[in-house]
Amino acid sequence: MKKMKNSEVTFYGEMADIAKSIDNDEWEFHKYAFDISDQISELMESVSINKTELAEKLGSSKAFVSKILRGDANMTLKTLTKIVFALGGEVNTKIISSHQEVQWLGYVKSQEKKFGHENLSMKYKVLEMVRATQDAHTAIAA
Repeated sequence: MKKMKNSEVTFYGEMADIAKSIDNDEWEFHKYAFDISDQISELMESVSINKTELAEKLGSSKAFVSKILRGDANMTLKTLTKIVFALGGEVNTKIISSHQEVQWLGYVKSQEKKFGHENLSMKYKVLEMVRATQDAHTAIAA
């Protein structure tokens, strides 16, 4: 039986043949498209907005919103920004080289907002750990 392994999935048989025909750029595009659509869906749920309501806010159709939520849309940055702002969110991106690592601390910020100042000491502990990790990576790279 034929086998093809992507970084996250293993395909067998006929699917392996199809997977081999997809270049890395295409894999990465779909990975990001699905990730973004999941984040939009989670934001919609957190602010209690459905597809119809989002479509109205965007001045678009429910079908367009559905396409985005399936990860099928190759939307522009402008469209992404409009969607996120319509949901009361913000866009955070970081483009790095493939050998660098990013650690997102968004959960710390949201926890602080949710629970107030009593978690500030935890926030500083996490930031200290991140700085120590960054210092270690810098020392290794040097």
